[in-house]
Amino acid sequence: MIDKRDIIKAKKKFRKMVNSLNEELKHKNFSSEDDIIIERILKTEQYKKSDIILIYYPMYNEVNTLPLIAKAMYDKKRVGIPKIVEGKMHFVELDNNWEKELTINKYGIEEPNSNEFMDSFENTLMIVPNLALSRDKKRIGHGKGYYDIFLEDHNSIFKMGICRKHVLFDTLPVDENDKDLDLVISSV
Repeated sequence: MIDKRDIIKAKKKFRKMVNSLNEELKHKNFSSEDDIIIERILKTEQYKKSDIILIYYPMYNEVNTLPLIAKAMYDKKRVGIPKIVEGKMHFVELDNNWEKELTINKYGIEEPNSNEFMDSFENTLMIVPNLALSRDKKRIGHGKGYYDIFLEDHNSIFKMGICRKHVLFDTLPVDENDKDLDLVISSV
């Protein structure tokens, strides 16, 4: 059996490597790669059938989800983005003025001002953020565990990971706390 401390060390080392790679590529234009990913999402049965889309607000090193947010709202889907309150992740449903109602949290991530949280997640697709994904549907997140904890309590949500080709790997160092994805979509 692999020692938990070894997994923690491997994850830390892996995150450092991916963050370094992302830093090297931060000025690269990924718009065409991101467009391919968004088109692939829109073609999935999971997107078409979902009433609710839970999605992250993108950081510089992540797939730009803003076009997907706009399309989902146009398609009359309920769209929620995360907000961290007292160490716990919640989702706030977006309205037409949502971009004017964002603030930057302590992690430097934009999130809604509202504390009116969504509480029903039937027929939901979640686009899960990540630093890296694997072909066998594993993910390495940013290391805080918010998504894994949320998904522990909401295990009926369909979990889709999306990533650019430079952060798609064959395998990743994960442990029993890391929730598997249901589908991985990349630009390759």
